[in-house]
Amino acid sequence: MSRPRRPRVTSVWRRQVTLGFVAGLVFGAFTTAASAAGLFGLLHAGALHLLGWWTYLTPSPQIVVVGIDDRSFIRLRAPQAIPHDYLASVIRGAQRSGARVIGLDVDLSATAGAGRDQALADAVSQAAAGGVPVVLSFVAQPVKDALGQYARPLLAVEGAPAGFVNDPADAAGVVRQFRAFLPGAAGAPLPSFALALLASTAEGLAPLRPAADGAFSVTALSWRLRVLSPEPPAPAPLRVTDEWKDINYVGPSATFVTIPSDAVAAAVDGAELPRNPLHGKIVLVGLTYASSADRFETPKGQMAGVEVHANIVHTLLTRSWLGPRTWAWGLGAQALVSLGGAALFASLHPVEAGLVTLIAVAGGFVPLADLVYGSGDFWIDLALPLIAVFIQVRSIDRLAQRRLQVSFARYVSPEVVRQVLSSPDATLRAEQREVTILFCDLRGSTGLGEKLSMSELMRLLNQYFEMVTEAVFSQGGLINKFIGDGILAVYNAPVNVANHADAAVKTALEIQSHMGVLNKRWGDWLAHRLEVGVGIHSGQVISGNVGSELRLEYTIIGDPVNVASRVEALTKEVNARILITAATRARLAEHYPLRSLGAVPIRGRSEPIELFEVT
Repeated sequence: MSRPRRPRVTSVWRRQVTLGFVAGLVFGAFTTAASAAGLFGLLHAGALHLLGWWTYLTPSPQIVVVGIDDRSFIRLRAPQAIPHDYLASVIRGAQRSGARVIGLDVDLSATAGAGRDQALADAVSQAAAGGVPVVLSFVAQPVKDALGQYARPLLAVEGAPAGFVNDPADAAGVVRQFRAFLPGAAGAPLPSFALALLASTAEGLAPLRPAADGAFSVTALSWRLRVLSPEPPAPAPLRVTDEWKDINYVGPSATFVTIPSDAVAAAVDGAELPRNPLHGKIVLVGLTYASSADRFETPKGQMAGVEVHANIVHTLLTRSWLGPRTWAWGLGAQALVSLGGAALFASLHPVEAGLVTLIAVAGGFVPLADLVYGSGDFWIDLALPLIAVFIQVRSIDRLAQRRLQVSFARYVSPEVVRQVLSSPDATLRAEQREVTILFCDLRGSTGLGEKLSMSELMRLLNQYFEMVTEAVFSQGGLINKFIGDGILAVYNAPVNVANHADAAVKTALEIQSHMGVLNKRWGDWLAHRLEVGVGIHSGQVISGNVGSELRLEYTIIGDPVNVASRVEALTKEVNARILITAATRARLAEHYPLRSLGAVPIRGRSEPIELFEVT
C-alpha cells in the first residue's frame, strides 16, 4: 500500500505555515537584535567555526612563518628571552632572502644587554635602510586614570614601527577575534601587530587618518583570495574600527609555509637566492617550540601565537573578516527562509521534517552563508530562524495530534489511537476501504422511559454502552456512532484489522454473552429480559473526515452501512440475535456455527441478500 500524503492545503496546513512563519520571523528579529548586542557570541563563534571548516580558504601564499622551533631553542639554551643577537641574525637573513616586510612576534620588553640590544637595533635599521621594514610587537598597557585607553611600553629597540598583540581568548578559552587598533592616549590609535605589518613601508608606518563614526583609514597591503593568483600584494585603502572582528582562520597549525629560524639566520653569510620561500613575502618571526607559553587554543586547534597573528594578517590582507550586514537585509533573508521553511515543514511528516532541518542547516545554510560571505564578507544567521520554524510547526502538529487523540479516544481503544497517530498507513483523509460493519440495537427499550426514572434509565444505557464499547475495542473496532440505543461499529478503518469479518463476529458473540450478565444485574429494575440484535455486513466504503473547517467528523459512507442497519432490523423478524450476510461469511477465516436463512428481501434494495444466523 502506497504511503498516503497529507493534504497540501487545509486549514491546519495554513495555520501551521502562518504560525511557523511568524515564529521564524519573530525569532529572526530576536536573533538579529541579540546578535547586535553580542548575546550569541559563543553560538555564532561555533557557527563561524563550522563555516571555516566547510569553506575552502586558500592560505595566502604571501605569508611565511619563520619559527624558532625546538631544535633552535635547545641550541640557544635560552630559558627566558630569545637572545637579541640571534634575532638580529634572523632579521638579516630574512632581509638578504628578499622579504617584503618582517614582523617580530617576540617579547622585547626586557633588554638583553647593551651589546645584544644594539645588534638588534642595527639589524632593524639596516633592514629599513634596505627597503625592508621591520615591525616589532608589544602588549598594550591600560593607561591609568584614562578608561579605555592604552599605551605602548618601552621596548629594547625604539624607533621602529610596532603593533600590539593583545588578542584575548573568549569565555571558552579560544582566540576567535581581533581588533585592528586600540584607542591610545590623546585619541591617537595604537595599531595591531598585523595592521602595522601591512601598513609599514621603508619610510615607516603609514598614518591612520580619522574617518567617520570613529573609524580610521590607512593605506595597507591588499591581496584578494584567488586560486593561483599571480598578483603580489599591493597598497590599497583600508577602513578599520576598534570593533572586534572574527579571525578568518585558514587551517590548523602549520597551514602557512613555516621555515626554521636557524635556516634563515644562516642565510646571513650566503648570497640572496632570487627564488626562495621568503622572496617578496610577508615574514612573521615567532616562537613555535612545544614548551613555549606563547601557544593558544583556536577554532582550528592549538597553535603558536605567531601562527594566530599570521591568520590575522591573512584576514586583513585579504579583507576577508566577517561582519554584520544591515539589520533590514538580514531580517529580510530570515523572513524568506522562515516562509519557505514553514511551508516545507507543514507538508512533511515529523521524521522527514527533522531530516530536512538537519540537511538544510549542515548542507545548505552553511554553503549559503559561505556564498553570502564570499560575495560581501558578512555573516547572516539563517539556521536559528529555520530551527524556530521547525519547532513551531511541529508544536502545532503535536497539538493537533493531541486534540485528535483526545477526541478519537472516545471511539476506539487507546491502542488503535496510537496506531492512528504513528502508523504511516493510517490516515483520516477520505479514502476507499474494505470494512466490516456491525450494527446493534437494544430491543424492548422503547417503553423503558415510562417504567424507569431518568437516572435509572441513564444508568442502564451507560452500562449497556460500556459493555458494547469494550467488546468492540477488544477486537480492534471503531465506534462510529451512537444512534439512540443503537451502535454502529466499523472494523478495518481507519487502521488495518486482520480478519476484520472475524473480529466483528467475535464482537457480536461477546455482546450476547455479556447481555446475560447485564440482565441479571437489571433484574431488580426490569420485569423482562432485554435482548440485542446484531447485523453484520462487509463491503467497500468511503471512510474519513467529513464536514467543514468549523466541525469535522470521522464517518463511514456507503451502501454496506445501510445494509448492516437493515440486516439488524431483520433479527427481530426472524427471531435471531446475530445475522451476517454472505459477503461477511465469505471473508471469515475461522469456523462458526451458522444457519442459512436463504435469500431474504432487504428494504431499499431491488435484490434479496443471502443471510446466515450465528447460533
